[in-house]
Amino acid sequence: MNQPPFIKGFKPFGSPAESEPVKVLYEEYEAIKLADYENLSQEVASERMNISRPTFTRIYDSARKKIAKAFLETRSIIIDGGNVHFEDNWYRCKNCESTFKKPIDNDKVTECPVCLSKDIIHINATIRSEQDIINEKRQGQGGRGREDFCICPKCEKRISHQPGVPCRSVICPECGVSMIREHSRFHNDFIRKKFK
Repeated sequence: MNQPPFIKGFKPFGSPAESEPVKVLYEEYEAIKLADYENLSQEVASERMNISRPTFTRIYDSARKKIAKAFLETRSIIIDGGNVHFEDNWYRCKNCESTFKKPIDNDKVTECPVCLSKDIIHINATIRSEQDIINEKRQGQGGRGREDFCICPKCEKRISHQPGVPCRSVICPECGVSMIREHSRFHNDFIRKKFK
């Protein structure tokens, strides 16, 4: 992949309530871009991504299903993570969310060129495969995996998460609001906004 997408994701317009976002991986974004935006055949697109055609088909199918889920369930789309390598060193500003690459004449990037914030992340260093994330969860608490919780964004009531049941479909028994996954990106964004 030459560069990461310049946006972090999409949000639905007119949705009555926010729910946990759908995560589209960088390689899924690239597959959609090559096949649907650039109108390349799957054979040519797989060559551009340096993967086999069956692997491209699997990635492309996963991306389309995730996008359809986001549309039909009025969920935001977050483009992040995956198992890719960018040709240059790319950074994202946590303040203004702009994406930029390291200038050739700088040894180290210390601030965002747009808003001058020092709160930046090196995108290349933050990319992990889904298998790495699964392995980390399995290793937590002596290999048993950590317990997950659904949490109410209104009253912060916590309930043990039931595998296979989306937290957004669980209603808080205290205040009747749809719950979210504790420590999910949406939950972390909610906490950040709450304490601003």
